[in-house]
Amino acid sequence: GNVYVCWRRFADVGANNGIWFSRSIDGGVTFTGAQKLSGTNTQGCQVAVGPSGEVYVAWMRGFGAGNNMFIRKSVDQGVTFGGAVNVAPWTETEPVQSCGAGNNRTVFVDSDTSGGRVPSKFAIREQHHPTLAVNPLNSHVYLSWHGGINGGSRADILFSKSTNGGTSWSAPSRVNSTATGDQFFPAMEVNLQGRIKILYYST
Repeated sequence: GNVYVCWRRFADVGANNGIWFSRSIDGGVTFTGAQKLSGTNTQGCQVAVGPSGEVYVAWMRGFGAGNNMFIRKSVDQGVTFGGAVNVAPWTETEPVQSCGAGNNRTVFVDSDTSGGRVPSKFAIREQHHPTLAVNPLNSHVYLSWHGGINGGSRADILFSKSTNGGTSWSAPSRVNSTATGDQFFPAMEVNLQGRIKILYYST
């Protein structure tokens, strides 16, 4: 069986920075040469495979380059990919501050004061990395991430779907029923009956 992997290349500069992809057609014994799928200022790639063998790779773009979720699709088992599709923007709704050596890491600070909470005590290391899945029954493609949405909490779990193979996407909707605190780091899967399940952290 085929094995597909994607990753973010950090070590290089210039043209080599971005999301990369490789595939194996011998069960992971060997892999083909890597191909670059995105520009710079990207992170958090995910791979998903549809019931007809179509391969999807999604990632987030940010860091001053425009905050959006992107996806690309291959219909030849990862040999080539179509152009990148802009799924939706993501927004940061909590205060963000730098930390770590050289201030090269960011956290958002939970501003919820319910229950006597002290906001400055709850700094959460996060990025808006997407989670990706394909419905095995109808080939619908699903993407989820955390961000802000009107009428929601501060950081919410958002969900968008495509019913035409990733060409166009629904407007993001809120997954979490709790509209207080922060929800982040979603993980999504679709079972053989087509049921979507999303797991996430919540303060």
